Amino acid sequence: MKYIVIIFFSVVFTFLTISTLFFTKNSFSIGERIEFCTKDGEYNFICIPSKGRDYQMMLDSFEKYKKENNIENNEKVYRKTSKNYLKISHWCKYKISPEWNHECL
Repeated sequence: MKYIVIIFFSVVFTFLTISTLFFTKNSFSIGERIEFCTKDGEYNFICIPSKGRDYQMMLDSFEKYKKENNIENNEKVYRKTSKNYLKISHWCKYKISPEWNHECL
């Protein structure tokens, strides 16, 4: 009986630990996320290409934002998501993809 109780509590503890880490880290997503914003933080956009929110949608959204708020054309969009050079498989994306060529805040 003692071993059953120990096993039960260890399973419950493991489940709670994994659940807490899974839901609080906000790192679970299908596909990559690239976050963009203006320097003052008025405009924000998160690109999730696997969900259809791609780079071109961000550019269109930013142009619409500039027209609606009468903002001059020299306003820039910055990337808030930093490059993770430990992900060797993404090096090609970092070099070629236009969304990774924006300055990072």
